[in-house]
Amino acid sequence: MKKLVFREKEFSFYLFNPDFFHLYDKEKKGRCEPVHRYTLTHILHQYVYLIGGGYQIFYCEKN
Repeated sequence: MKKLVFREKEFSFYLFNPDFFHLYDKEKKGRCEPVHRYTLTHILHQYVYLIGGGYQIFYCEKN
């Protein structure tokens, strides 16, 4: 689940803590996602990061 960190003018900044079942926040229509995100190599790297102590994703959305 992503958590709102702060807002500044038309931008909203969120912090997301992934787990084994949700590596990324749900995609929103119109949001550009990196193509490599869906590759097996990338997914395996993300699981290694989770096992090694976890990581966080910082999102910026323009309203």
